[in-house]
Amino acid sequence: RITTRFKKNLPKTKKENSIYIVAKNKNESLFIRRFKPGDKFELFGMTGSKKIQDFFTDEKIPRSIRNNIPIVTDEKDKIVAIGKLRVDRSYNPRISEGHIIEIEFEENKK
Repeated sequence: RITTRFKKNLPKTKKENSIYIVAKNKNESLFIRRFKPGDKFELFGMTGSKKIQDFFTDEKIPRSIRNNIPIVTDEKDKIVAIGKLRVDRSYNPRISEGHIIEIEFEENKK
């Protein structure tokens, strides 16, 4: 389950299962999908973009779970976040201004 909430400020301590993004307006739609070959995003502190496939490899994320990591996108299918792992530079609340949104990822209980 994925829950979103608007926040007034960026919290001082981050929740373990949450990420924080910046939306330019409160009506901006977000979508959840699976990873697609060729997907790219921009990391904070890097110039240019990086393929999500390369990110998964660098982070040693097993192939068996890569399709279970939700990819958060905007209305134009631009990557906003890779699950709770990383936020795209243009949506990073530490460097962008706008409405702060908390996205909480709740694991399935089996």
